[in-house]
Amino acid sequence: MMILMACCLATTACDDVQQRAAIAARDAELALQAGDLDAAEARAAEASQLRDSEAAYWELLGRVQLQRNKLAEAFSSFQRVVELDPGNLNAVQIVSELAFQGNQQKLADEMADRALVLAPSSTRALLVKGLIALDKGKPDIAKELAAKILVIDPKDEFGIVLNARAMAAQGQIGEAALTLARDIEVNNRSEASLVTLVELHRRTGNYAELKSAIETLLAKQGNSIQLSLDYANILYRGGATDKARRVISKVISDKSISYDDILSIRQLWAEFDPNPLSRPDLNGLINTSSFSTRLEVAKHYIDRNDPITANALLPKNLEGEEKAIRLQGNGLKSRILYLQNRRDEALRLADSIIKDDTSNIDARLVRSKLRQSAGNLTGALEDAQVAAEGSRESELARSNLTQVLMKRDGTLRAVQSIAAGLEAMPQSTQMLDFAVRFLIEQKLNDHAIGVAKQFTSDNPSSVKGWKIYMFACEAARSSTCASTAAAGSSYAKSVFVVDQLPGSRKKKGLFGDLKIDCTSDQRICT
Repeated sequence: MMILMACCLATTACDDVQQRAAIAARDAELALQAGDLDAAEARAAEASQLRDSEAAYWELLGRVQLQRNKLAEAFSSFQRVVELDPGNLNAVQIVSELAFQGNQQKLADEMADRALVLAPSSTRALLVKGLIALDKGKPDIAKELAAKILVIDPKDEFGIVLNARAMAAQGQIGEAALTLARDIEVNNRSEASLVTLVELHRRTGNYAELKSAIETLLAKQGNSIQLSLDYANILYRGGATDKARRVISKVISDKSISYDDILSIRQLWAEFDPNPLSRPDLNGLINTSSFSTRLEVAKHYIDRNDPITANALLPKNLEGEEKAIRLQGNGLKSRILYLQNRRDEALRLADSIIKDDTSNIDARLVRSKLRQSAGNLTGALEDAQVAAEGSRESELARSNLTQVLMKRDGTLRAVQSIAAGLEAMPQSTQMLDFAVRFLIEQKLNDHAIGVAKQFTSDNPSSVKGWKIYMFACEAARSSTCASTAAAGSSYAKSVFVVDQLPGSRKKKGLFGDLKIDCTSDQRICT
């Protein structure tokens, strides 16, 4: 009797869990249809937790996560679907695609093969295998796979894209661009085709076609900050400086701009445009941009030794701001006072900041410089080290540390500091410029040339980098070196390729992978 009652209770509990899971899944579907993705994800997650062994609930959760562009979470959810339901073709294909995006090529290939066993005509699986072949430097295989896709469906967009990429990898870049452009003109294609066309025109160096393609892509993507910065890069390189400034001015006023975006803008300005903002632009920036954005722009002008413009970007009174914001702003004000030769005021402000914030980079930098001037090299070094280590993006902090080390410990320590700065900022022309000039001052001309050569090898499209290389060659009176620098400079001025950090995965766009909307079809993300 007791056993029978226990069984009944267990069955009742089990039925209750199943019912609750089914209700949660139904709610998730309704929320998804209504566009309430927060609620849809919460209820789908609840359903999958209540019934962990139910593949349909995990698939529902994965679908919602794809809609939210939460690709890592979707990958895990669809992996669970495949575990529970190995014959689920859609799940297998999605795991293959997401694995490829995550640079897990072995898994991507294995899952693509599994999809082809389930459905030999799976164009999605053939596409993944073709993209893997391209990554492995096998364009002939990629082209064969593209041909298979186009036999199944002659108008398959992704087969056409794969074929164009394979052609480009075989050296037929112009023909690939023409073929793809014709297809885009005839058919209403997704961002995948436009991104590929942009990359093809970038490699041909055809400014007009590249500009047109990226403008079309921008119109499709809307307010994409990253793509806008890539567009500004192209405009700068094509000599359309005023238009590039307008594009960046619009980006800066975007409330969603990130710290990395600001650093990218400063990198563009360092390369092409030391005085990028007109007075109306500056006024607009003051009225529309966030405080953190204004701080970063002010740093650009401080680095340009323009304290008046930098000061105009900062609020006159920071007393009412939060403590962290007040300390950041006052740190910059101490640097501005230093540049204005108001050194006593600069030191008092820096000292007061450091009492509240011992790692404040700007205050430490100012105090280091003032201690250095007063002959207190030990104190100057302490401040310089805090400033340099606290901000790996600050060329000024690293150059200051190098100068203190030179005075206190000699050339070897100073050169080691330069090496550390170049390693931390491998794409900074400001750091390169300081390094080359410092090394030349120390009569280390061969070292200066070596540093510039390595930089331009890693960043071949940097016009300013090649200019600094030429400066090093001329200082060493080396005609062979100058000839190399001149050829490199001509190359940099004529191409629109994208330099990437040494050792990083291949990317598109100026400052990372172009952001493509993955919500409608996962294939466009590959």
